[in-house]
Amino acid sequence: MNRSRVVTMLRAAGFTAMAVAATSGGLTAIDLEVTVEDMEAVLTTARGTEAVRAAFHAPYLFSAPDPSIERIEVITERRRLALLAETHIAQGDPFFARGTLEAERELRPFRRQVSIVVRFRFSPMNSYNMAPPIDISLLDAPVPRLEMKGDTVFAMGAPRRGPAPVYGAVGEAVYEAAAIGQTTRTVAIRLGDQEVARLKVDFSRLD
Repeated sequence: MNRSRVVTMLRAAGFTAMAVAATSGGLTAIDLEVTVEDMEAVLTTARGTEAVRAAFHAPYLFSAPDPSIERIEVITERRRLALLAETHIAQGDPFFARGTLEAERELRPFRRQVSIVVRFRFSPMNSYNMAPPIDISLLDAPVPRLEMKGDTVFAMGAPRRGPAPVYGAVGEAVYEAAAIGQTTRTVAIRLGDQEVARLKVDFSRLD
């Protein structure tokens, strides 16, 4: 049996990325071709226990020393599918994770993409009307972004006059997976005119 067939069988059986890496003789890496078998394995994880889901997401989550940053995360195509499935299940639609047809349709806009998402939480004493501009970039080599998104998060439910206070913000930089490659890159995060964090992300360990 050839090596690629072994890897496919392991993924279909729901083995971890570490098991696949051992079979291929190296670390796992960003998947440019998410197969039906891959999708079935991810959907099985999405239907799993809270501990199983947390273990799946853990390698994609990063902390930052700046107190304004609540979380930094990487969303690959496979992880995007897990997040979509978990959202459907939480909304009372467990059938989304029982087959791949609807999953394939919803995943289509995210094919071969990787997002770096930064979630900010501001001090309650901030004076923002809107969150400052967010910039997320890769420094080690020129990698063009497909898109840079930024959204203000407003505090809800506060009984006060005027606009709702600004609670935080979310920034998302979208890249082509192939352009990022299977390597370690430096992620720089700016809020307004200040760089607030810089960290190393080893994309060769994320599939």
